[in-house]
Amino acid sequence: MVLEAMAGLMVGGPVTVHGVACSTDAAIAVVRTHGPDVVVLDGGMTMINCERLADLRRTHPALRALLLAARPDVDDVQKAIAAGFQGLVDKNLTMADLRRAIVDVGQGRQFFDPTVLVQLLVAKQQLGAGDVHSPTVDADDALPALSDREIEILDMLASDHGTREIATALFLSVHTVRNHIRRIMGKLDVHSRARAVAVAMEMGMIGTRAA
Repeated sequence: MVLEAMAGLMVGGPVTVHGVACSTDAAIAVVRTHGPDVVVLDGGMTMINCERLADLRRTHPALRALLLAARPDVDDVQKAIAAGFQGLVDKNLTMADLRRAIVDVGQGRQFFDPTVLVQLLVAKQQLGAGDVHSPTVDADDALPALSDREIEILDMLASDHGTREIATALFLSVHTVRNHIRRIMGKLDVHSRARAVAVAMEMGMIGTRAA
């Protein structure tokens, strides 16, 4: 079972696994005993998982939920949000990314993997053009919330400015700029400045790099 394998790999990390359940009754028992912050459901966006989440929340109303799916798409995201899930990720993501998703959801944020976020942004743009088949979910609700200052710094990174150049231009300390960049990478779920710029461009947060 996918979740059993994942749970084994979580040992010793920032996430505490209270149990793995193969049925709704077993899951309710784990939730009732341990009162976890987050439940991770495998199997994709199905009616069974929607009903299972509703049953779990009758036991623990504050429970937040993350859904694993194989190659999730915009339609899956719409249904997951409507069903009350706070996150939806591809089940083939790395353990580090799964931990980050669980932590984010547990701390009250939404978490959708970048590929789905790009799909949402494209769908939103199509909706603006009058495409009646576009999803009704607001993509802005799922996009990472970057401040104006963070967008400004991303723009400068995209123009190949270094940390000290950005600090001088924005009248900030180098330490403050580095903290902004760390927060940006955390919000975009990336591990390098180059990837942060690439993801921000894919999502339409900043303009494309000049040739």
